[in-house]
Amino acid sequence: MSAATGRSPGEVRARLESGGNALLVCAYADEAKFRGARLEGAISLGALNAMLPSLSKDSEIIFY
Repeated sequence: MSAATGRSPGEVRARLESGGNALLVCAYADEAKFRGARLEGAISLGALNAMLPSLSKDSEIIFY
């Protein structure tokens, strides 16, 4: 596992648009908060938890 690093919004957008193994995840556990703070292309924390068993070990997970 890699250490957490900060990224600019532009860096995150470029990473997501590159077609790699990056996921944008809203860190709110509450679905209502997720819907209120959702960014384009983001998934909820609950969706991430459901995907964990099938995620590749080289997937990049970007939390906001």
